[in-house]
Amino acid sequence: MCGLLYAHRRDGFPVGKSVLKRYHKQRERGKEGFGFLTIDKGKISGIHRFEKEAEMMEVLGASKSSNILFHHRIPTSTPNYKDMTHPIVVKNKMLDKDYYVIHNGVLQNEDDLK
Repeated sequence: MCGLLYAHRRDGFPVGKSVLKRYHKQRERGKEGFGFLTIDKGKISGIHRFEKEAEMMEVLGASKSSNILFHHRIPTSTPNYKDMTHPIVVKNKMLDKDYYVIHNGVLQNEDDLK
């Protein structure tokens, strides 16, 4: 099972340390793969991916962003590779925008659900 977090401060103060504090409260939901994106002035300012917890904690704790979408995981369907961490970017010329997605779990019966 994964852990999902979103933090935003309207006053512009950084939220990285707040996200770390929340992460520690739900750490058992995943401590083997990490990713987060930062949003500043309405635009994505960074996408960060990590395999190691210590590296994630250093970068997240130092973040100056006031808007962070964070994901941490226990890999169940893929190995713990950096490029398998979230957020996942969804780009398609049929869409007006690109979307950055984090999710909890894998659908294995999508054809049945259709």
